[in-house]
Amino acid sequence: NSWIWRVIWKDGVGYGMDYQTHQEDHWDLYRTKTNDGKSFEKVSKLEVDSLPNEATIRFSDDNEMYVLIRREGKDRMGLIGKSHAPYTDWNYTKLNFQLGGPNFLFLNDSKLVIGTRNYVGDRKTYLYVTDLNGEVEKTIELPSGGDTSYPGLLIHDDFLWVSYYSSHEGNSHIYLSKIPMKDLL
Repeated sequence: NSWIWRVIWKDGVGYGMDYQTHQEDHWDLYRTKTNDGKSFEKVSKLEVDSLPNEATIRFSDDNEMYVLIRREGKDRMGLIGKSHAPYTDWNYTKLNFQLGGPNFLFLNDSKLVIGTRNYVGDRKTYLYVTDLNGEVEKTIELPSGGDTSYPGLLIHDDFLWVSYYSSHEGNSHIYLSKIPMKDLL
């Protein structure tokens, strides 16, 4: 009942979020760290309600830690958490959309790109360009449908590369989209 989600490495330390589903109506979320990728230490508990689970960590250029958190209870809206070193005290902003398989990157020092499953209407994989508080500035729908999500994101050679799975053409397949950075900024 313990899941460590998407480990990110910085300066030789791996950081991840461990969500624990030990009670039906209450799940816990912990920030973890590792030096070897095998043994993980719980560093701090994040005080997040509404069944937090899949959560992705990223660092800003000024070493602030951001975490994008999926929630399965109450209104199910995602959260963005922010913390300064030593990353134990958090401030949260509620998004106005749900998350499924959340991932994100910094586009620059004032914008994020969030990749996730969209839950409004037909399920599709979407990219949301937001400010650092999650205010949506642009939405991009990727060719997708049915069972779809869990985007991988990479910025390379002035393009955002997005891999994701989708079953909109029958069985599930892996897809790759290439989006010019100029279309996101």
